[in-house]
Amino acid sequence: MKKRFIFICGFLFTCFLLYGAKMETQAADNTSVTDVTVINSSDGSSEVNNANRVTATITFDEDAANTDIQGGDTITVSWPSTTENVSLTAYQATHDLQITDENNQQQTVGQVVITSTGATATFNELVEQFQHVNGSFSFELLASNTTDSDHEISVTAGDHSDSITVKSTTGTGVVPGFGGKDGDWIGGENNKIRWSIGVNDSYWTNLTDTITITDTLPEGTSNPTFVRCGLRDPQGNWSGYSSLETFTGAGHTWSYDESARTLTITMDASILSADNGYNAIIVFTTDTDENYVVQGNTIRNQVSMNYTTDSGSTESETHTKTVTIPTSSANINGLPKGTIQIHKVETGTDTPISDVTFRIYKVKSAADHTRVLGWYDGADYVDITTDSDGLATIAQLNDGVYELVEISAPDGVILSSESKYVTLGGNTGTEITVENDVQTREETPKQEKSDKPSKQKTITKTSTRVSTKKKTASIQTGTETNTEAFLLLLAGSAMLIFFLRKRRA
Repeated sequence: MKKRFIFICGFLFTCFLLYGAKMETQAADNTSVTDVTVINSSDGSSEVNNANRVTATITFDEDAANTDIQGGDTITVSWPSTTENVSLTAYQATHDLQITDENNQQQTVGQVVITSTGATATFNELVEQFQHVNGSFSFELLASNTTDSDHEISVTAGDHSDSITVKSTTGTGVVPGFGGKDGDWIGGENNKIRWSIGVNDSYWTNLTDTITITDTLPEGTSNPTFVRCGLRDPQGNWSGYSSLETFTGAGHTWSYDESARTLTITMDASILSADNGYNAIIVFTTDTDENYVVQGNTIRNQVSMNYTTDSGSTESETHTKTVTIPTSSANINGLPKGTIQIHKVETGTDTPISDVTFRIYKVKSAADHTRVLGWYDGADYVDITTDSDGLATIAQLNDGVYELVEISAPDGVILSSESKYVTLGGNTGTEITVENDVQTREETPKQEKSDKPSKQKTITKTSTRVSTKKKTASIQTGTETNTEAFLLLLAGSAMLIFFLRKRRA
């Protein structure tokens, strides 16, 4: 019996599935921070008056930092709590960092938590499914300067920082009246606002009878809760009442009409007129209905005061304070990483071929096929082998050009010596063709060799699982900034078809 070896050309069909999506988010252990800015919230300048707000913005970009953001990575933002009686106090907020993936599903890849003394962005493992991750988060802080000169204070994240000048409170030329009203947002549970009422700001000593204070709470606020009442003498020394019980026990009163939302406070004028006069600062909080808590929304409060002097005249003053709900936001952008999937079956059938191994390299570009060292978790390449279903997949790949080399196959298949290159990135699949020689042999003299070659062809076609073009809106929390991006997809499934036919002469 004479045996002959027959070489048959085969067509190898390979499709490469690539995913891409744009997302909004958040940096890694401060290494991906690219910028920090601090500006006056009102006019965008680099200086701010005492008791006014500033806005801090932290920007991050893993590409610019030449690093990949990983699960567990953080961005930590800090500032001095007090620097020579100059301070910044942030308004509390929490924002999720979300991305829309290739299936139009929102993936939470991290969270930004802002406290009064610092801010932290923390990323989870889902961020590793995306590439080109970049974004920013911003928040407001209250600036304070109780000194008689201007001072700078800085906000820092990683190797980046920015400073703002907080102006002195002296030299303003403002002459205090009898009283005043102030307030600021606290937030937290029940969305609290802290209000303060100043009484006898000019330290008058000729007050008589009873001072009556009427504070009508703004719509959407409730539950006025006494915090303290401080008494300050002209030298700046403090005394006073730390509880409502001690306040009312000293002869003052506190009552609230819930239906009218009216808080009425009376104070014994003789206490404030004693010695060289005392300035009273009454501090209380109110709760805010959730429906009124909208970033940038203003809540206006008015207080009236009636007092009598020793001349017998009764005077009245009205003061108004508007509190703005602070703004903060966080956004993140990115593209889902790519996947190469190879499906190998016998030509003309759905019969899978297992144990075919491909070696995957990354090269510098389509024009420069120099292999990139250490690109795959420190390794220069990665091998993938088809399973019992004829499938071999490698996922979590960044955009770029990849070289595919067939390094082993079942007996009878002569490996291709030609490398093939595929580019991850763009809107369509990449079509390539690879031809392999498949070796067979006849087993009986009665069989005849067929002169018809079979081929293997590698093609890329649209996967039924993913659209080749998809528009995605990036997700944002906060209010002021809207970021949209287009989802870039390369879609395809990889099919390697191997055909082996044996003919008897």
